[in-house]
Amino acid sequence: MTNQISTITGFNALSPAQKEAHREKVVIRASAILRQFWRDYATPASEQVLELEGWADVLESASEGEIRRAWAEYQRTGPRTQNGVLRKPDAGAIWAIVRKSRPMPKIVKDQDEDRPRNNIDAETRANILTERGFGHVVKRFPKAGDTQ
Repeated sequence: MTNQISTITGFNALSPAQKEAHREKVVIRASAILRQFWRDYATPASEQVLELEGWADVLESASEGEIRRAWAEYQRTGPRTQNGVLRKPDAGAIWAIVRKSRPMPKIVKDQDEDRPRNNIDAETRANILTERGFGHVVKRFPKAGDTQ
């Protein structure tokens, strides 16, 4: 079965301008999440920007709603310290929750599966392989009627 993508949806269907706008929203959400945790204010702004860019790279294909629901789930079930304080997440933890919440893809029967195939006999296959320079492979396959 082959499952071809028939319609491009989600993040990949957005225009470049829409993708950039979505990434900006992801950065705002990530910034709001990270602001709840201790930060070293001596960290240069450039490093903070790189951290948020990493979050955008990981979460760009998730919708705003998926990120929001994943963050709520993380707050309910995420790892905590011995004192019960929620640990600071990384983008991968939020992405794992998003992925888990998505439905499994449906396997669709290939429409071409029922069409008749060209069944080539062993001798013809061996001749084709030999002509193409793969004669050494032919020896591995037994011919019809051979016993091993």
